[in-house]
Amino acid sequence: MSSARISADSRKLAFVVTRDGRPVKVQRTIFSECFYTMAMDELWRVTGDEKYQREAVEMMDQIVRWVQEDPTGLGRPELPGAESVNSMAVPMMLLCLVDQLEEGDAKMADKYRELGAWCVEQILQHLQ
Repeated sequence: MSSARISADSRKLAFVVTRDGRPVKVQRTIFSECFYTMAMDELWRVTGDEKYQREAVEMMDQIVRWVQEDPTGLGRPELPGAESVNSMAVPMMLLCLVDQLEEGDAKMADKYRELGAWCVEQILQHLQ
């Protein structure tokens, strides 16, 4: 799990690593972390090892912080006068994660209920 991180104290993950695990490329989006979250959740389901579920939930919490509270470290820097962008990809990906994490788990379904509703609201803003 730690080999995907760009540094020991970072939650940001490398998009590309060398054969021995050194980071080569880091994206400025949440998508590497989203796929990592899915992988950790599936690994937990297959092995039953709770450390993988904890890792999935901790990363999900970080993703939500980046998206809803503090995007520091993501995307391009915001420039004065630039129009804000409301991407549909982010809430759609988060909704996939909500579905993944709550599958068969009432506790997780309850934890992410509001997030799922927020994602749907964001997606519906793109309907014409």
